[in-house]
Order: sequence, then structure tokens, then C-alpha cells
Amino acid sequence: MRPTLLITTLNRPDELRRCLASVIDQRVLPDEVVIVDASSRPPPTPLLEELLSKGIRVAPLTAAPGRTGQLNVGIRAAGGDLIIIVDDDVVLEPPFIGDIVEAFQTGEPRLAAVQGTMLNDILRPWPARALRCIFMQSRHTRRSPGRMLSSGYYTLPVAPTHAVEIEVLRLTACAFRADVLREFLLDESLPGYALKEDIDLSYRISRHHQMLAIPGAPFWHLKTPTARIGRREKSAMHVVNNFWFYSKHLKGPVLNRLAFAWAMTGRIGFEFLRSVTKRDTAYIGGALDGLREVRRRRGSRADGAGDVPSSTRDARSRRR
Repeated sequence: MRPTLLITTLNRPDELRRCLASVIDQRVLPDEVVIVDASSRPPPTPLLEELLSKGIRVAPLTAAPGRTGQLNVGIRAAGGDLIIIVDDDVVLEPPFIGDIVEAFQTGEPRLAAVQGTMLNDILRPWPARALRCIFMQSRHTRRSPGRMLSSGYYTLPVAPTHAVEIEVLRLTACAFRADVLREFLLDESLPGYALKEDIDLSYRISRHHQMLAIPGAPFWHLKTPTARIGRREKSAMHVVNNFWFYSKHLKGPVLNRLAFAWAMTGRIGFEFLRSVTKRDTAYIGGALDGLREVRRRRGSRADGAGDVPSSTRDARSRRR
């Protein structure tokens, strides 16, 4: 298989440099590296030259800021039959690409996507996991398969010991068959930070193809505060974008409506507790902003499930 590595970035040269250095150290090198950059400065030239010296094609592209749009630009430009999407603040362990390629080579013909193993992904303490379970919230689990919940949230296995079929995945470090990814693409109605764009994309793909979380393909997600959105804005986006996803995919059955309302109750409660414990009203303030936006959208016949809520438009020039 011919893997293309796709990285989107925005004003994070140090993180991008670190990520590219880990690409050079791979035991199995990609055929191509596509970098879709919305930065005000070009990517680090020396590392690009080192990639070229190893026989790797390099395609540095530019695009307007926005995670979904940048990814779609890169997907359309990719020349490989396998597209590996990696965040710019990710560091790949040397077996990563080789493990990904092997999973596709040995997998079933219907396999369309593979999620690697995040080495610094941790399980929350059991009381937090129990509360999230009670309120039907997204949570990481030890053994249960990755699946979509009727509330619009989901579960994902942490450090699986064997390949596990999943319904959703995170775009932090994962791979897709190029033909499948070009068929579905990302929903560009979510701009900027685009919270839940990966869940939307992968859930749509899982309705037609197989996706796996595998025990190999190790990587580190070294989250950086650079270019991230504020706490209040992110708290509001959690409410609004979860409503967007629920409206797009799950709205209809009464049980789903009750599940979503129950999950939102838990969300507001969690944000209130965070505001109290951290002495920062941004968490509950943002959640209430999100509820007001959801109420506005529900009351407006002109707004559809895929329209961009106004509370997310402020993030148009920011990303993860």
C-alpha cells in the first residue's frame, strides 16, 4: 500500500517540527507527506528537505484556517491509496506507520479505517467514569467496543489488547482508505476548531464500512495550548456541537430525545461543578451560552441540523 501522511497546522511551527521529526524516524516511511498549512509563516524547510532526501514526496499546501476545510484540501490532493491523518501536536513512535499498513493488509476487504493507540490516553477515575455512564456521556473504557450512544455521545476503548470494531474514532492519529475518505469527506459547516467533526465523519463511514481500534500503531498526543479556544467558548461548543450531531444523526425516536436531554443535564451539572472547584465561571457560563444557542436554533425554522451555530463562528480562525 502507498501511504500518504496528512497533517494540518496553524501557527504551530515547533509542534509541526517535532511531528515531522517523528515521521522521519518511522520504520516504514510514507510515500508522501501532505501538509495543509493555514499559518502566517511557511513550515520548517530543513525537515521538508530531509523528507525529500529519503525519497518521500512532499506537498506543502496552503488553505484558509479551519480544520475541516484544511483536511478536505489535503484529502483531495493526496496521491496514496491510504491516508493517515495526524495532528501537528502528535509524536509517532517508530512502528506507527508499519502497524497501520499491516492492519490494512491483513484486515478484511471491508476495512476502511484504523485507529492507533494513544500512549498517554488514560482512564478517568472510576467515580468520574461512573457519572459519565449514568448520564450517557462520552467515555473511554478498558474493554467495551467503541459505539455510538443514543444520547449522541460515544465510548472508545483505551489501549485495546486486540483489534476492536468501533463506530467512531478520533482524527488525532488514524488512517483511512483513500477512496472511502474521498467519498465521505468532512462536513465543512463546522468551521475553525470544529469540535466533533471526527465523530461525524467516522460515524458516517461506519454505517457502510468496518473500522478498527488496534493495539499497535503507538503515538503520543502532546496537547498544546497554542491556537486553542477559550474555556467559555469551548464549553459552549460542547453543548452546541453535540446538539448539531444529535440533530443530524439521531433525532427522531423518543428514547433518543430523552437520552440527549439527560446527557445535556449531566453536561450542565459537570460544568457547574468545574466552575465551583476551579473557581472559574467560564465553564458554566459557556454551557449556558450553548443552551441559549440550542434554544435559538430549535425555535428557528430557517436553521437546519447541518447549519453552523453562531456560537461556533467565533472559532473560525482557530483550531486544535
